[in-house]
Amino acid sequence: MSSVIRNLRNVFERETEDISLRSRVVVYCSGCMFAIGWWLIFDVAVVYSSQGDFPHPYHAIGVVATVAFIMIVATPISDDYDGGLFNSPATSRFIIFTGFMIGFSCVIAAVWIMFQDYVKFKGHLSAWPGVALFLQNLLIFSSAVIWKIGRRDNDYLAL
Repeated sequence: MSSVIRNLRNVFERETEDISLRSRVVVYCSGCMFAIGWWLIFDVAVVYSSQGDFPHPYHAIGVVATVAFIMIVATPISDDYDGGLFNSPATSRFIIFTGFMIGFSCVIAAVWIMFQDYVKFKGHLSAWPGVALFLQNLLIFSSAVIWKIGRRDNDYLAL
């Protein structure tokens, strides 16, 4: 057990010319937030497995938020980037903007579903499925924002 802790400590203490500590911590925190978001909705899917408790189409909001996360994270934002799939910085910015719009729309949709179906308390249902759906989308969107703001584009090895 101590070797695992020692190795983990070495990961954060080691500075190389390619990867900064800030980028490494941001990537780890963002990944944890993304995983916790999906873990919450997996819990709801198992506990509230009937169609009446948690309708299956509600999972589509998290899937679309994940697509927005991929759009935001996979697109470089630097001005000197001029190759690959994205021909210009304007195209990269458009894809990032679209990803942020889609991610924020998923958070709004999750809030709407939470209040419409679970907070108004229709029947004997718990409010947890709605809260978990909101937290899933908030965590996915927040992880994309933290990744894009906290990580520099030239630290490719931090992936």
